[in-house]
Parts: sequence; structure tokens; C-alpha cells
Amino acid sequence: MSRSVTYEFQKPNFSDDAPGVGDERNVMSVLDVFAWIVLIVLVLSTVAVVVFLAMLPGTIAKRRNHPWAEAITVAGWVTLFLGFALWPIVLIWAYVDVPRVASAENVR
Repeated sequence: MSRSVTYEFQKPNFSDDAPGVGDERNVMSVLDVFAWIVLIVLVLSTVAVVVFLAMLPGTIAKRRNHPWAEAITVAGWVTLFLGFALWPIVLIWAYVDVPRVASAENVR
């Protein structure tokens, strides 16, 4: 004994004249707005931290009156484009004191 079953499906009514249909598709919910705000804050925070880290070695070198402070500043920004691969080396360079050449007057 074989039975065949047929199903009939109705199309959903998405017309504009139906009451309450389509309202939730066009309006962002409060959670959507909150998610966008969180996303924007996270992106801006990430950019601010990256810029701060790129500026840090040059700022330290200038504050310590390093003889190559400008080179350290440039190297800090260059590491920004290299994915901070050499950033620790630049930071160490900012802290390393270069021995000064003693002049004849200071030797006495």
C-alpha cells in the first residue's frame, strides 16, 4: 500500500498594505544601534593605540635628549607600516644612551 502525500505551501504576504508587516525590516533595533556604536568605539580605540605606540619611541628619545631622536621618531612611524615587527628594537634604541665624545676641555 503506497500513499502519496502532497503539501501545499502558501506564499508569505510581504505587501505594504498588510498591517505590521515590513516595519521591523526597515527600522534598526536598539541592539543594532548599540552594536554599531561599540564597533565604532573599538575601531577608534584601536587606531588611537596604534598611533600612540608609533609615537612612543620618538617621544621618549626627545625627552631623553637622544642624539638621534629624529631617526628614532621616523623609525617608530616606519614600524607602523611594517606591522610593528621592529618596534621593540626602536624602543630599546630610544632608551640606549650613546657615549659622548669627550672634548679636550672636559678631559682635564
